[in-house]
Amino acid sequence: MLFRVSLTSWRNAGAGLLLASASTACFAVDQCIENAATFHGVNMDVLRAIMRVESGFNPGVMSRNSNSTVDHGLGGINTVHLPELQKHGITKSALLDPCVNTYVAAWHLRRKMDQFGNTWFGIGAYHSATPYYNARYQILIQNALVDMGVLMGNKKPVPPLKRSNPEPKPSTSAKDQALAAINSPMTVLD
Repeated sequence: MLFRVSLTSWRNAGAGLLLASASTACFAVDQCIENAATFHGVNMDVLRAIMRVESGFNPGVMSRNSNSTVDHGLGGINTVHLPELQKHGITKSALLDPCVNTYVAAWHLRRKMDQFGNTWFGIGAYHSATPYYNARYQILIQNALVDMGVLMGNKKPVPPLKRSNPEPKPSTSAKDQALAAINSPMTVLD
């Protein structure tokens, strides 16, 4: 494996070693993000923002969802993808490797962008194609990009995770929703 974080070894390390390990870990993860984004043809800043939103850059995070699935690692890779990933030799435990997880996240983002286009809806589909949750995720990613200095503008308020009323059936196609989603007032910096 290219890189693995051991929390136990970090706890037992001296302060200097801990800082050196943290610095090396950040560099290694950043290098994995760049390499995975290039390999899968996705924007590295968007991929980095996804890692920030999904895990806060914590490679060992595991989040249980209300639908009994679990999100794993940096990219929050959901267990629903395990059958497909296992066809490629990627196990649940491999998802805790930051580089493996980053490549899987870039692969998943590429698939969603191939399906929905290089749009904000395509980026939001990394999390969900359901319009409400997609729009919410778009805001989370846009806000992360603002924090990172990649987008200009103010952060937008994030709607609650769960709405009190069920989502009405959309009257427009996913393509129309994607086209509407790209009309954002934020500007990408060069």
